[in-house]
Amino acid sequence: MTDQTLVVPDDLLNSVRDLPVLPTAVTRLLSITQQAEVSIGEIARVIESDPTLMARTLHVANSPLCGTPRRVKTAQQATVLLGIDAIVSLAVGVSVASVQNQLHAKLPIDADAFGRHSIAVALVTRKLARRVKFPSPGEAFVAGLLHDIGKLVLLMHYGEAYASLMMRASMGEKPLHALEQETYGLDHAVAGQALCRHWNVPASIAEAVATHHTASAPHSLGDLVGAANDLVKTIQLGYSGNRFIAAVQGTPGDLSAPGWLRALIVSLQAEITEAEEALGHGKARNGQQKQIDCPLVQLQIGHPEEQTLLMSMLLAMGFEPAEMTDSSVFDAPSPPFAIITEAPPSDRQRQAYQQLDVAVLDYAAFRDEHEVAIDRPIDVYLLGAWLTGCLAA
Repeated sequence: MTDQTLVVPDDLLNSVRDLPVLPTAVTRLLSITQQAEVSIGEIARVIESDPTLMARTLHVANSPLCGTPRRVKTAQQATVLLGIDAIVSLAVGVSVASVQNQLHAKLPIDADAFGRHSIAVALVTRKLARRVKFPSPGEAFVAGLLHDIGKLVLLMHYGEAYASLMMRASMGEKPLHALEQETYGLDHAVAGQALCRHWNVPASIAEAVATHHTASAPHSLGDLVGAANDLVKTIQLGYSGNRFIAAVQGTPGDLSAPGWLRALIVSLQAEITEAEEALGHGKARNGQQKQIDCPLVQLQIGHPEEQTLLMSMLLAMGFEPAEMTDSSVFDAPSPPFAIITEAPPSDRQRQAYQQLDVAVLDYAAFRDEHEVAIDRPIDVYLLGAWLTGCLAA
């Protein structure tokens, strides 16, 4: 998306201008980091010029989210330990989170879940940026955090009409951005870009917000945000009003130990909890999650993307997914908890599975009933509900 295709009605722009602004110190930070050279001292002085921003930034810098080796007491210490890119992303993050929290009350969906989705996308975008050696992982974090801010813009402007649109999307009618385009002639990505401009956010971040649902150059910032958004929706951490993904991330091999996608999914829940508490989103969670054994679920799925999709969801649900061979069920030391297959088992196999008390999930029947196709948007919440229902039966 380019400036030439960005068309925002004047009345919507007026609503954008009425929304809370980011602190002056934050817009100054974003501005100076676009310069060719910037010093640690200059960054620290800008943060220190805003006592509230400084207090929030130091709070996050000393949280488990950052894992600093020692307690930091000044903005300069935090910048030295974490680096300019990271400390600026934290400063922007705490300010954006504060503004979002002011707007969440009007959401027709769970505000905590909406905030969790935004934080999860920010964390995953930063992880993907590091994986592809994107030059600014901190910028990637900010773009991920802001990617759905346009939904709040549309909600503030259109009120109950947009709330109803979000509820239609939540019922699985079609992707929310498609409904927005049909109804308003623009979507939340464009509205989000308008707010980014109002906040004087760097053009690269604003462009990523605008393009996170459209085709972007591989490994561009918009492409990374879009990939992170699809992955977070796949593993259903939080909820932003859109049930559909456009593409599956990773391959079956990436989910085997020590694959990068497996490591990301396994670690993400704890990181989100730390980020929520540090940024003031959601409710504090006391104690550590109890470690439990992960029941084995074997898959016999021909299409690699569909297998990746199912394996990712199962891993996030607490199962151990593995590819199934003709004899793996019977050769394993203990039988799997369940089998997901698109090839109907023979009568002999079905009888053997029943004797072993192994559940058999017919993925082909689900796919045919709901017209699931890997080349169309996939309702991952419908798929997740099917998996949950079958595995809990």
